[in-house]
Amino acid sequence: MFNIYIILQFILFVIFVVSRICISNILFMNIINLLPIVLNFLIVILYNKSDYRLKLALFLTIIADIILMFISNYTLGISVFIAVQTCYQLHLRNLDKKWPYIILAINFTLSLIFGDKLIVLEASIYACLSIYNIYYSSKLTKKDKKYKYIRNGIFLLAICDISILIVYLFNLTGIYKLIFDFIEHFAYIPSQILIVIYVLKRNL
Repeated sequence: MFNIYIILQFILFVIFVVSRICISNILFMNIINLLPIVLNFLIVILYNKSDYRLKLALFLTIIADIILMFISNYTLGISVFIAVQTCYQLHLRNLDKKWPYIILAINFTLSLIFGDKLIVLEASIYACLSIYNIYYSSKLTKKDKKYKYIRNGIFLLAICDISILIVYLFNLTGIYKLIFDFIEHFAYIPSQILIVIYVLKRNL
């Protein structure tokens, strides 16, 4: 199954690159860009039988992508990615608490109400969570090497989201936007693939 998954991801990547060169329709490009993330979620649903936090993290990743790509609400998208990082943290620390989800719901609501006024705060919270998750998963890697996959996945995800934020905050255009778009796309899918590899290795 893992080999089939990698082949499918490679096919989707080739379609994305060809579409990027040959097709200028943004809606079509966004749909193509979303397909690998949906595939990741389906793989996790099928093969991760125990940890709902990982399933929730990848489901919320789809929601965040939809918000960013189709609605272009960056503050709201970041608030959902905060929820993604929180799910990873709860998984890594093996915590099964309900109150974090209440806080996340409140944060999402505030982002919905106040919009871009909170974008710097939301980005700061996201950065702190990402750094902590990278640090904590690095500690776990010393005990069990499989954690290196989720650590590296979270690191690449952070690079991707930082690239998106830089383009938005500084309103980059031309060659500068192209550079950060390149970083975003070539960090994002590998980040998700690494997280799926981690999920599959947990089930071995």
